[in-house]
Amino acid sequence: MKARFKTSVMLIENIKSIRMKRNMTYKVLLLLITFFSLFNCSKDEFVPGDLEVNDFVWTGLNAYYRWQGEISDLSDRRFSTREQLNTYLAGFDEPNTIFQSLLYRPIDIDSVSTLHEDFNILEEQLKGVILTTGMEFEIVNFRDNSENVFAFVSYVHPNSSASRNGVTRGMIFTAVNDTPLTRANYRGLLLNNPTGYSITLADNYNNGNPMITPASPTTTPAVIDLVAETISPDPVAINKTFTEGTTKIGYLLYNEFNNEFLNELNIAFANFRTEAIDELIVDLRYTSNGSIEAVNILASLIAGQLKGEVLASEVWNNKVNTNRSTQLLETLITDILPNRNPLNALNLTKVYFLTSNKTASASEVLINGLASHIDVHTIGENTKGVYNAFSVLYDSENYKKFEINPSHNYALLPNVATVLNKDAINSRITASQTLAEDYGNLGELGERTDPILDFAIDNIINSTTSDVPSEFRRHGNSKENYVTNEVLLTPLK
Repeated sequence: MKARFKTSVMLIENIKSIRMKRNMTYKVLLLLITFFSLFNCSKDEFVPGDLEVNDFVWTGLNAYYRWQGEISDLSDRRFSTREQLNTYLAGFDEPNTIFQSLLYRPIDIDSVSTLHEDFNILEEQLKGVILTTGMEFEIVNFRDNSENVFAFVSYVHPNSSASRNGVTRGMIFTAVNDTPLTRANYRGLLLNNPTGYSITLADNYNNGNPMITPASPTTTPAVIDLVAETISPDPVAINKTFTEGTTKIGYLLYNEFNNEFLNELNIAFANFRTEAIDELIVDLRYTSNGSIEAVNILASLIAGQLKGEVLASEVWNNKVNTNRSTQLLETLITDILPNRNPLNALNLTKVYFLTSNKTASASEVLINGLASHIDVHTIGENTKGVYNAFSVLYDSENYKKFEINPSHNYALLPNVATVLNKDAINSRITASQTLAEDYGNLGELGERTDPILDFAIDNIINSTTSDVPSEFRRHGNSKENYVTNEVLLTPLK
């Protein structure tokens, strides 16, 4: 009897186990069916050839757009049949028209998501290939608050038209193609001119109201002709060491978080290790874009002792958040490059960043992420406060670059997530020491003639303080013309 009873109990337990496994299997199958119905809702149904691109735009945004839940036409309940969706798609003559119609508040919230006709061109741009005169500049209002604006040169790319023609940091110009710059025309003259232009230099800063000395028989305004060219600049622009008494201070000017130059970044930190630096200054005043991978590599080079700690956490739309593990949406400090080579990490517990109100996106994710772990000082101006992540979507079953629809080359670059640090914080970063740039005296990057770098070194050595905010309003800059401006690129999840 005992044996039979024991056997019966075992049988019942086995039956329960089988039922539980079946229930789990059914739940998993139901979850998978729901998942694929949400993320590939029209892939296996008939789509007329002339609607394929419009369908890709809709389904891609329906699957991954950060504000999918806020756009009624992207709702999973908006269309009950393929025929209804096709009828809707047919109402848009151009793919960009339907794309723009599905963006969330494109004027003030999402003005950066883009649709591209050729993903090959987009991929080159995301690698850092740009069409430029080589002159990076900022647009600033006159001190007298007139409609006039002036541009100051913040950086000149080596081996570019600007560098060959003698343009240097700190130059100020007030006219383009002989036309005085104003708030209304500077974009048309500077940002929407793909071939190049001429600039007329001001020779008198005039306390923030730059002027050109009136022409005379012996003087004429200095005019420089610039031609736009395609270049791929190294973002690791300057790395050097300053020795102040017994203290060695490393300085890195980093202009873009670019995956194509991670080895160069690692070499720069090898130099810092060789120099045995005590402190590090990272100049991000003009850096507003790049990839989350490059952000993580730089963070890991600065503070390698944090290996395995969370640098950043991404919050996608509800559909992605529900169907992805927390770990998949996190970026962890590492000790190796993507090619598996070891990082030349410094293992610092303190770092200094030079910032401006153009410091955004990738730069802010780095600063904000490290601030949860080590002592972070920011010198310059408050950052912009942009924590948007973007992914490239291709027209394929899983929107990745595999078995792409051969009938077109369109790709989406939508805003897919916001990025937090390990404490679930992302906000505009307030400068620890406020020191606005003096447009009449910018100095040379990487030298103590640069007033902000000079102050940073003095702050490290002597604990000096500063509270000098800007008296000017910046209206724009040269990077507005780049598709990568303020874009933090993250892999599709």
